[in-house]
Amino acid sequence: MRQEYLETLKEAKRTTFGLIFLIIFWLMAGILLSNVEIEIYHIPLWAIVGTIGVWITGVTISIVLSEAIRNYEL
Repeated sequence: MRQEYLETLKEAKRTTFGLIFLIIFWLMAGILLSNVEIEIYHIPLWAIVGTIGVWITGVTISIVLSEAIRNYEL
């Protein structure tokens, strides 16, 4: 029982760090790219990276986290 608790706690910490990374990526994509004048189909680069880029980053984080999870009986 103790090992399962420690593993669950470890997975929760990884998920928290993944969420923090995603939030920082989202903020940086909007703030750092807001002054860039690049547009793709008349859409500013910050809007594309702030939506599609964040979605791709979230999917990547989910895949990495799912690879790190061990299966065990509850």
